[in-house]
Amino acid sequence: MQPPEDIDGLTWIEKNCVFSVETTGTTDSAELYGYQRGIVSAMCDDINDIIVVSKATRTGITQCAAFATAYYLAHKRTQVAFIQPTEAKAKDFEKCYVEPMLRDVKPLSAVRRKAKKGESQDTWSLKLFQNGSVFRCYSAEAADNFRSYTGQINIGDEVAADGWMSDTTKAQGSKEKLLEERSRTFPTRKTIFMSSPRRRGTCRITALLEQSDKRRYFVPCPHCGGMQYLQLGSAKTEYGMKWRLDDAGHVLDVKYQCEHCHELIDESCKHDMDRNGEWIATAVPKRPGVAGFVVTAFMSRFMGANWKSLIQEWLSAQANPEELETVVNNILAEPWDEVGGVTVEPEGLAARAVDLPAEVPDWVGLLTCGIDNQTGNTDQTKVESRPPRSEAQVVGWGPEGRFIPIAYRVFDKHVPFTPEANVELDEFRRRLWTKRDGTTLRIEATCIDMGGTNSDGVGYADDVRAYCNDRSRRGENCWAIKGNNTRLNKARSSDKPIWPRKASRKTGTGQWFQVETQRAKFKIDYLQKLTIAGGGFLFQIPRSLVNTAGYLDSLTAESIHGNKRGDRWFAPKGRNTGEAWDTLVYAYIARCGLQATYKKWADLNLALRDAGIKSTGEVYVGDDRSFNSPRRQAELGYSPLVDAIDAANGAGEQMTNNIEQPKPKVVRPRRPVVRSSFMSRY
Repeated sequence: MQPPEDIDGLTWIEKNCVFSVETTGTTDSAELYGYQRGIVSAMCDDINDIIVVSKATRTGITQCAAFATAYYLAHKRTQVAFIQPTEAKAKDFEKCYVEPMLRDVKPLSAVRRKAKKGESQDTWSLKLFQNGSVFRCYSAEAADNFRSYTGQINIGDEVAADGWMSDTTKAQGSKEKLLEERSRTFPTRKTIFMSSPRRRGTCRITALLEQSDKRRYFVPCPHCGGMQYLQLGSAKTEYGMKWRLDDAGHVLDVKYQCEHCHELIDESCKHDMDRNGEWIATAVPKRPGVAGFVVTAFMSRFMGANWKSLIQEWLSAQANPEELETVVNNILAEPWDEVGGVTVEPEGLAARAVDLPAEVPDWVGLLTCGIDNQTGNTDQTKVESRPPRSEAQVVGWGPEGRFIPIAYRVFDKHVPFTPEANVELDEFRRRLWTKRDGTTLRIEATCIDMGGTNSDGVGYADDVRAYCNDRSRRGENCWAIKGNNTRLNKARSSDKPIWPRKASRKTGTGQWFQVETQRAKFKIDYLQKLTIAGGGFLFQIPRSLVNTAGYLDSLTAESIHGNKRGDRWFAPKGRNTGEAWDTLVYAYIARCGLQATYKKWADLNLALRDAGIKSTGEVYVGDDRSFNSPRRQAELGYSPLVDAIDAANGAGEQMTNNIEQPKPKVVRPRRPVVRSSFMSRY
């Protein structure tokens, strides 16, 4: 076999590689964009040992790495390992990228080995070539996948994903370091790390980027020729994206303001800007030989990443704080940055008390309900015993992430799910909730937890399924749920939806839904801490509930605790069981289920806008008339609310809504409020 001609990686790729139908829908020759060419050159040269790419989505960087892999296998005749975060991702990469290249890239296809009799066959994870090259495709989930082989070229994709997280039970060190060590025996070697960033402080790609020269793609202004890299900017900057909106708040057009001459640049100029751009280092690398690239979506020339679409996503996320983190990571290629602030504890939450003019504030347009069941103590003669009961919380949702508890009730007159208890619960769920203008809202969805047993192992799982399935058959969104025990360190950053794609079923008792409760708790904890423009918090509490003894303690009963399996939310033993917190979370999960099930609610801001709901209601000064206020409770003929505190905080005593009982001082770990710096850009 003749030695290969001396040709650089970029030239080889554009000469021999083609796009595949599986990944791009075309079979065009691989003519790379300007920003991609610099990255591919760095992936294929002998200058830097380590390449770090912090990338937005829809930028084609994974395809570039796949082409570089073909170059190394077919031309350089060496060993390449391509590591994906999970085995499913690794198999998908092999199927959608590697196999099409083996078919379509002629130099690579020519050296593909046909195993002879007695030789081992190629597998999806290991392929041998006639020229001596070896390709490995593994997952990062198992640390053992980084051992027992050597490879000159090692590529790690989506290194910020959960699969790259170090295994706390089998600590073998950083997986990024383990990957780098695979090439230690080669005189020239290359380790490539790629990923969209996640949270600063825990994001692996951001930590790797900090060691690099942090290159940015500088492009010339078509008006003055001044070089700059494209940024989002803000309303106060004289550079960045500038747009116009129509009356409905939709983006009409977007232009970029040059930071040098301040002229507006049309997106039609992006092609020439990209072709004449260059990667320029913006920092001195802390570690020699580490080249870093930051690829935002603003330079992407893919149709789905045009400026108008990107800015529309950005603006939509401003009104959906839960989505803003994803947009910051996937468009700006920046880690989610949080800044510490006030703490969320009973004292801090009490300061958020508001007086409501009616059961439902003006700005609320959606109600959901969360219900938790407690079997109580089997020995009711004990002083600290609590009877079997159901506890329900109704939560109101408004535009731009605002939410507020509307009502809290404890049902302990009857054993849960007896006929009498069901009637009482149905009346509560099906009632109309009034606003001050006389309009009413219904509870659109309810989630009831199936978990929990008493000391005798007795629970209500079958009863919950039967109750919910009977109501669902009547057309009500009443769902039985069970939490999935996901570790919080994975739940924080997981892309897995809180609401499942389909229901689970059990013969005889019907369907139920396995939900990501730990992730939902993290989301609610995050939303509780965010502030809104002009001051105040997204999360407010009616004064009646603030004055209900035990409610705030129950709302803050859980905190994050770590063990060898990771971090999770736990309620301290011997204290209240935190039903106010649990039911708030279940109400949020009900909202997630509603948004996943019905197109009408998929975009909550749009649904509320169509319903005429404004982000702020009229100013109200007067007595609190919320559901749990003494005045409203008396009008409804309800007895005072029985608080949900266990023996450690005075369980078993009945406490009224308007009389705050003295409680022993309890010192709990503080959970800091965070306000993302991205929330104030527009």
